Amino acid sequence: MRATEVLTVGLVVLLSACTAGDGMETGGTPTVATVDWSLAVTRTLRFRQNEFAPLVITLRQGRPYVLKLENADDVAHAFSAPGFFQAIAVKSLGPAEQAAEPGTVLSSIDLPPGQTRELAFVPVRDGYYSFADGWTGRLLGGIAGTPGLIIVEAIRQP
Repeated sequence: MRATEVLTVGLVVLLSACTAGDGMETGGTPTVATVDWSLAVTRTLRFRQNEFAPLVITLRQGRPYVLKLENADDVAHAFSAPGFFQAIAVKSLGPAEQAAEPGTVLSSIDLPPGQTRELAFVPVRDGYYSFADGWTGRLLGGIAGTPGLIIVEAIRQP
C-alpha cells in the first residue's frame, strides 16, 4: 500500500467517525419536489481495478446533484455508502431515471460490469461520509478495499 493510500484510509476512518453539526436537518433545506433540477451539478465517480476516482467528493447541502457511477471494469462493483444514503433525499436512480418513492433510503447501488448508473439527489444533512466497494467487501469477507469520502458542506447562513 502506498503512503498516500495509508494517509487517505486514516483520514477517512478519522473523519467518518465525526459529523458536522448535530445530525439534524437544517431548516430551509429544499426537498426533491421543490428543487430546480435544471441546476443539478453532475459529479462522476469511476470504479476501476478496486479503486475510485476521485477518492474525495465535496457537495453542498440543499443543492441538487446527479452522481454518475461508472464501472470501468469487467467485474461487478457496488457503491456502498450507508451513512451518506441516510443524509440525502433521492429523486431517481437510473439508467432509466426511475423515480424513487418518497422516503427511499438506499443501502448500496449495484454496478454491473461496464455499466453506468445515475443517482439524482439532494444532500439534506452536512457531514463526512465514507463509501466503499460493497462487492469487494462481500468477496473478501468484509474487507472493502480503499474507501473514499463524501463531504457535504453545510448551508451557509447570511
